[in-house]
Amino acid sequence: MNHPFFSEYNSICINYKVDTNTGIYIFNEKFVRNNKDKCKIKYKNNYYELKSNFETLDEILEIRLMGHFTNMSYMFADCCNLIFISDKSKFNTDHVTNISYMFIIVQTYYL
Repeated sequence: MNHPFFSEYNSICINYKVDTNTGIYIFNEKFVRNNKDKCKIKYKNNYYELKSNFETLDEILEIRLMGHFTNMSYMFADCCNLIFISDKSKFNTDHVTNISYMFIIVQTYYL
């Protein structure tokens, strides 16, 4: 993907602990609906449409969210097993205008 929205500069690395082999809830549906056409998920050098659930057999899911955001509301709302958000220096939030309820009812997991 050579589109500027999907450059490595405009991205953030997110890690989750996966409890089962069926996948994990990674983003709230409201966030997905608001940003589906503005961003992608990068996982193991493959790109995926933005979605709320992700299937993996890995114990730790490390994804890179890439895109151009203006609305980050409800991004992690109701998500579970969020370990950490790293590499925030590459995440450009200059155009973000809404972060309401971004971390409401988030269940974190500590290694």
